Amino acid sequence: DFHFKDSTFQSDFHFGNIPQNLFSVITSSIKSKKITTIKQENFYFTTINIPIDCILDFLETINLYSPKEQTPTWLTNYKFNDDIILYNDIEKSKNIILNEEAKIKEAEAKIEKNNYYKSILISNGPQLVNVVFDILQKILSCDLSNFVDTRHHDFEIKKESIIFIGEIKGENGGVRNSHISQLVNHLDLYKEENQNKQNTEIKGLLIINHQRSDPITERNPVNKEQIEKAIREKILIIETITLLSLFEQYLQKKLSEEDCLNIFSEKIGLLKMT
Repeated sequence: DFHFKDSTFQSDFHFGNIPQNLFSVITSSIKSKKITTIKQENFYFTTINIPIDCILDFLETINLYSPKEQTPTWLTNYKFNDDIILYNDIEKSKNIILNEEAKIKEAEAKIEKNNYYKSILISNGPQLVNVVFDILQKILSCDLSNFVDTRHHDFEIKKESIIFIGEIKGENGGVRNSHISQLVNHLDLYKEENQNKQNTEIKGLLIINHQRSDPITERNPVNKEQIEKAIREKILIIETITLLSLFEQYLQKKLSEEDCLNIFSEKIGLLKMT
């Protein structure tokens, strides 16, 4: 048996003869004096069956743990030597940490937003459409929230004397003639259904994320055949990387809303940003 505090604990076995030059005896049985805890350097070994809630008591008994006495409030409030300076330094450092953490959160939120816009380089379907809509609404100051997809064109933007009819595509392959032809069909249908707008220019925009599974640097350029077809049909092909670049210049105030409107209105073929 081994006794500490107000409790006595038993051991099912004990250590036999141990080399005195290698181990130190820490505890022994009360009656038989058989060895129950030994120490070698910083390692302790015990055979005593100690309940979990008594571990700290045991460690205190063998001088491995010393509970701290609770410091009274009056002692904490009593200032000694440079306590005031140190407390002020701590408070200043805490404020600096809070400010820096706020900066980190703000930067992380902006990075998350940037990643949202960059997703047009890899996405297709509704996700691609949603982000493209977001960008178009900002650079052209328009509202696409009420646009209804009738399975014809993907968007319609009315600006002064011009109406943009657009298709948004996310493709694993490249730009095809059929993409352009589909947009031309939508344009023809729109013109037929809106003959009262004969004095309004109607411009087709093909926004396409082609070869979307490939890194941007490994994507093949749009073929000359598709560019010439777009020129003949007077529509504008806008790759998503180009749209992202245009949006970046807009955010950096290198391009205005009017600049973006003029680019979409005047350019045909394949849009290139300088």
